[in-house]
Amino acid sequence: MKFSALFFAAACLQLLVSVQAQPKYNLVSIVTDDQAQWSVGAYGNREAITPNLDRLAREGAKFNQAFVTTPVCSPSRVAFLTGLYGTQIGVTDWITPDEGAGGMGLPKTATTWPQVLQKNGYKTALFGKYHLGSLPENHPTKRGFDYFMGHVQGGFAPMNPKLEVGGKMVELKGPASDIVMDDALRWIEANQDKPFATLIHFREPHMPYGPMPDEDTKPFANLDPTVPPQRGLDIAQVKRLHREYYAAVHAVDRNLGKLLALLDRLNLSGKTIVM
Repeated sequence: MKFSALFFAAACLQLLVSVQAQPKYNLVSIVTDDQAQWSVGAYGNREAITPNLDRLAREGAKFNQAFVTTPVCSPSRVAFLTGLYGTQIGVTDWITPDEGAGGMGLPKTATTWPQVLQKNGYKTALFGKYHLGSLPENHPTKRGFDYFMGHVQGGFAPMNPKLEVGGKMVELKGPASDIVMDDALRWIEANQDKPFATLIHFREPHMPYGPMPDEDTKPFANLDPTVPPQRGLDIAQVKRLHREYYAAVHAVDRNLGKLLALLDRLNLSGKTIVM
């Protein structure tokens, strides 16, 4: 037993020295909103168009048995950022605007993984949706992020959204998916010489699914989506919603392609983990 303990300790020490000697990997984490597993080509869908999401699955690790413990927005984001259950910090449902303004949100007692990286020399940023409290003390910049551009509340418009930029709410022109990603790309390029963690939280494909740019809607204009027959189901409506949903998923995938192209252009692909 003593030998085993000594061997284990020595192995841990060797691993620690090895990790410390290695360069720090950049991290890019992408979260979509209300996207189902079945909407991605890598999981067998033949109607969706997701070449970049499929590339991540092909070149990396694809999880087949992952599930969410509380399938609503705010508790999911609590778990993702902290590793805690929403019940552990009092966030068990999506945070309404009134609740956010009243102080509900991610408490100081909950450590986020961006905070850990921040303390270890990483530059950190969050783009897009936060939904973990709207008071100044719950702001992303108080929870481990050097930079934030997006919306602290639950959602924003898919086109011409009003987002926080430089600490002020600004009405922006264009598709929200492109606005969020383009700001993230600018930030990555400006911080490429340091280890960084970039979190990109899309509002897509949450309802309302559109409007979306023509380049995202046209591939599905003539699609006849597969819908199982069900008594009382408005088939035409469901097929229309499928086409709109696929367009929103396509907007995410198209923007992911822009990110992967930038990492290649900056020679960062070999030292960046994309999740």
